[in-house]
Amino acid sequence: MERVAVYIDGGMFFEGLHAQGFSTDLRYSDLFADLANCAPVELTDICFFMAAYPEGPYPQKCELQQDFFKRLEDEGIQVVPGVTEIRGGMFIERHVEAALATALVEGALTDRFDRALLISRRAAFAPSVSAAIRAGKTVQAAFFRYTFDPADGLAEVATLTTDVTKKKIVQYTRSGPIPHH
Repeated sequence: MERVAVYIDGGMFFEGLHAQGFSTDLRYSDLFADLANCAPVELTDICFFMAAYPEGPYPQKCELQQDFFKRLEDEGIQVVPGVTEIRGGMFIERHVEAALATALVEGALTDRFDRALLISRRAAFAPSVSAAIRAGKTVQAAFFRYTFDPADGLAEVATLTTDVTKKKIVQYTRSGPIPHH
């Protein structure tokens, strides 16, 4: 049985869902197993990296996000929170990229998986993807395909790539909006 670890760039994934009008109330474990093209029992680790909202300025957003993190944990998904800085009224995500990149390389070097599914398209992860591949692992990158910005910073380095399609998201939506495109 192949061992598959899943690393999710949570903020980027949420942006992808929101940009297309989708709900975030999904059956995440099932979706990630489907994207990895494996049985759920083959998933050794599922790690969701996302900066947490600060409590101060937006207590309701913070509370809703904590509820979301709890739902992920109930599905067996480890939440790895980053830090959110507020500058000029904007949220700036900190420590997420470094934590995810480190976890991917560490997992490869300590033989925690045979194949990793990385849900992102950030070019910043290319060196860690390359390092995991040099360690003898397969790294699959998956993300939404955008026509307005088709650049995918991982397509050149990943062992294989998978598109996160609208059909897949609809298939795993529990409740909330489903765009009719």
